[in-house]
Amino acid sequence: MDIPAITVRLRSLLTGPLGGQSVQQVIREIAAPDPALFFECGMSVLQLLRESSAKARAYSRLFDCPEFLRELFRPGRYDDVALRDQCAVWIRIDGFLDVRLARLAPGRHENPFPLPPEQVARLLRVLHSISTGPRLILILNHLKHHPNILVAESATVLVGRRIRNLNWVKPQLSSTEPRIRAAAVEGLWGCETPSAMALLRQCRNDENSRVAANALLGLYFMGDANAGQWLSEMARDERPSFRRSAVWAMGQICDKTWANDLQVALHDSEGEVRLAAKQAMTVIRKAPAEETPDNEQRTFHFRFDGSFRTRL
Repeated sequence: MDIPAITVRLRSLLTGPLGGQSVQQVIREIAAPDPALFFECGMSVLQLLRESSAKARAYSRLFDCPEFLRELFRPGRYDDVALRDQCAVWIRIDGFLDVRLARLAPGRHENPFPLPPEQVARLLRVLHSISTGPRLILILNHLKHHPNILVAESATVLVGRRIRNLNWVKPQLSSTEPRIRAAAVEGLWGCETPSAMALLRQCRNDENSRVAANALLGLYFMGDANAGQWLSEMARDERPSFRRSAVWAMGQICDKTWANDLQVALHDSEGEVRLAAKQAMTVIRKAPAEETPDNEQRTFHFRFDGSFRTRL
């Protein structure tokens, strides 16, 4: 079938009053020969729909097709921001979209919809952004042991931020892989208990700059009075990676308080520190000129912006 014929056939299947396993089977049979073409036709159908009940039915049936969801992660189709924003819109239409997406990830004993590790990590970052509550923990918790470090890191962040449990975090902090320790530290953000803050204070002395910066960010947004000073001291550390990570953290906080520190970093002897300072100052300048958000709002920002893990 050509594109118009597929679109017409698909619209009939997606919006028809009758459903069930037979309809889903036909939809998947249409998708199988050319998933990319199927995705384009499916998107065309969604854009054409106006009537609310038919539209809701179409979304549900289309999202129940793994071939359609896998196409979301095809390299070059969406950048990270566009993909996150698209899924954020869709989950308001279909409240089970996060569960459907999570089932694309490798299972405990099988991988029915094999995505490359880079796409799995991207999938986890999207889920971390759009899904609230603990319902994905049982589906995805095993991925923190995935052999690919990007997948393991993303899974550790997603699960840790939902569990926020010291007994879960501490074993991750014993990992020899800095990315896993940094992700585990992020899992404590917002867990404003004395024991969690004490653990973050220990982690600020980690030998890895990513871990230390994440610990200081957590402390800062949890209201630790010393976190700002520690971050300034880290920006003057003799190790370039620590200076770079401190400058990056200042940009994430997005507060003009750090102007003097960033000006110093702009003239650092290391190019990577100068670049991080320039990026941080750009972020701060673009920030809305309004009242500084409170800690909870700032924490919310970090919860839904996973891009920093690829910049450190």
